Amino acid sequence: MFSALADKDFRWFFTGYLTSKLGSAMAPVATAFAVLHTGVGAGGLGWVMAARIVPVILLLLLGGVFADRLGGRLVMIASDLLRCGAQVAFGVLLLTGHATLVAMTVTAALSGIGEGIFSPSLQALIPRLIPDHRRGDANALLSVAVSSAGVAGPALGGMVAAVWGLSLTLLSLPTILKVSSH
Repeated sequence: MFSALADKDFRWFFTGYLTSKLGSAMAPVATAFAVLHTGVGAGGLGWVMAARIVPVILLLLLGGVFADRLGGRLVMIASDLLRCGAQVAFGVLLLTGHATLVAMTVTAALSGIGEGIFSPSLQALIPRLIPDHRRGDANALLSVAVSSAGVAGPALGGMVAAVWGLSLTLLSLPTILKVSSH
């Protein structure tokens, strides 16, 4: 499985992808607590979470079109910048006391748009990034990265939120991890 890391380009990509997935997995924990902390209740949290997931579902097909026409790398970087910007905006809204349901829903939707466009680009990039004989190992490593981040990210996000607070969690580590992945 680790033979794919012998390829320098894949090694750099894998490191960035793992850190990005970790940051992305941390954010929903802080987001959920932050939304509830604003007083909009469980219904408001449902709206914010739906605002993120609906664009993901709707844009998965368009993400592939964008990747084909503009290039997967460009689309991935632009979508990650959009997600990072949305996360920073959400944190700033919390810090400044302007976190209304509408504002939180809009930033969640922007994050969902970025995620929906990112995913198909990833699938198109892997065959171009690694030779055929290492592709199985590369896919296995990427699966381990997704699973590991999915388990460690929420736990780390909860710990960081407990120590630093919700808005600083959204502005700090996940954002740093996402930006550093490029």
